[in-house]
Amino acid sequence: MKIREAGRIVAKVLKEAEKWVKPGVPLLQICKKVESAILEKGGALAFPPNISVNEIAAHYTSPYNDEHVLGKESIVKIDCGAHIDGYIADAARTFYLGQKDKAFFIKAAEESLNEAIEHVKDGFKINDLGKIIGDKIREFSLEPVKNLSGHMMNRYELHAGITIPNDRVKRLTSKRFKSGEVYAIEPFATDGKGYVIEQKRVYIFSLISKKKVEQKDSARILEYVQSKYRGLPFASRWLCEDLKIRPKRVYKALKHLIKINTIYPYPVLKEIDNGLVSQAEHTILVKDNGCEVLTALD
Repeated sequence: MKIREAGRIVAKVLKEAEKWVKPGVPLLQICKKVESAILEKGGALAFPPNISVNEIAAHYTSPYNDEHVLGKESIVKIDCGAHIDGYIADAARTFYLGQKDKAFFIKAAEESLNEAIEHVKDGFKINDLGKIIGDKIREFSLEPVKNLSGHMMNRYELHAGITIPNDRVKRLTSKRFKSGEVYAIEPFATDGKGYVIEQKRVYIFSLISKKKVEQKDSARILEYVQSKYRGLPFASRWLCEDLKIRPKRVYKALKHLIKINTIYPYPVLKEIDNGLVSQAEHTILVKDNGCEVLTALD
């Protein structure tokens, strides 16, 4: 299966990332290393690598000429995805830097992920997984991030409509896992309030629909992302690099495309109380009596 190969690629890249995450290393350098490693291993980029540090939970990928570097005290989440012919694998790991011991953050995210994976099988209620994840995270005196969730994936569709909660839900539904479905399960743990809010910064986008536009840069970008990414998320930096368009012109064009509802923005997400955030994620294939973890190293 092509998705198994995509999963192996992502697993190997995240293992290699252990040697890239060091104090003083530019975030842009890590992003480019992740991207290059996926491509060198035969995959295509399913979305821009998210390098989210400390209170930033998700959706940070380096913009063009990003000057941010990793600090000596940092909790670093690397979330990346590869696809083969549209079959997507998505996984994440958390790393910590510095003298202050934050290992329990990583353990909370990873153990809640492993606990969830143990329960996934055909017929298991999806919403019940939220309670399992949230309860495990609270064992570490942390809070699950309640407004972030795992997601179902289809071919060329990173978020396929069905979500996996990271905490208890008040309104249970009857939706259950079905054999053959593919999901990314991704717990987030924090010492904050357990919610994220959107920032004004936006570096990741995806195509909603194709429309005829007159503005030259907008038309060029729209045509490019439709043919290159087929609805999968892309980075503004990629447009600067690939199309040789200056950043200010790229953002002006993207702003126009958002306004006419052809491009969707993914704002950087920050924990509402500036709490530190950890993350763990695997892509799984649901089976009759369990599930197969597609992004684990052999």
